[in-house]
Amino acid sequence: MFCGKCGAQNDDGAAFCAHCGAPLTAPAAPAPVSEAKKHRLIGIAAVGAVVLLAAVILIAVFSGRSANSTAKSFVEAVFEGDGDEIVDLIPKDVIKAYAKSRGLSTARAKEAMEDEFDRTYDGIAELMDDVKFSLKVSGDEEYSASQRVTIIEGYKSVDVKVKDAKIVKLRVTLKSHGEKLELAEPVRVPLIKVGGSWYVDYDNLNGGFAFSLWSAITSALWSD
Repeated sequence: MFCGKCGAQNDDGAAFCAHCGAPLTAPAAPAPVSEAKKHRLIGIAAVGAVVLLAAVILIAVFSGRSANSTAKSFVEAVFEGDGDEIVDLIPKDVIKAYAKSRGLSTARAKEAMEDEFDRTYDGIAELMDDVKFSLKVSGDEEYSASQRVTIIEGYKSVDVKVKDAKIVKLRVTLKSHGEKLELAEPVRVPLIKVGGSWYVDYDNLNGGFAFSLWSAITSALWSD
């Protein structure tokens, strides 16, 4: 140990400094942390973890699904013939309205909608069976004020609260037999915003949309 007065080094356990004779005092051991303080620190850490988790959940809930990701997910599901995934992109309130109008349970309504989409897009899925593809957002197409109001009011009549509506345009590139082919026109995906997320506009996913997409794909694949 070192002398606190002159700084000389002494043997451990010595009572007096061999250099200046001053009494030596061993350094005091650190005071133990009380159990109460330990519990308090653990509690603070636990509260902090809960607050952080809650913040992550809130961000996930309120940020919602973007219009671009919804449009891409929809076209991917159409190309893969995945009716179940398409239904997942439709607001739950729309599914409930569909069920009510047909006297079905919600679960049975979802199955009916899946079957409907499977039939509607079956021809497209067959065309895309051995074709790879990539999707790129090329922009938005805004509805006119009157068109937006018509869409919002139409859903309001079946108790679905739509906040906004628009069309997302996707450039589609196909790869078949080593050749890259781009559809002549962007695929226009109609969307609605419910709560904090964007969903597929079910009312506008009619046979015309499917036929237009089928025609565009066949033209690209079979062009000279």
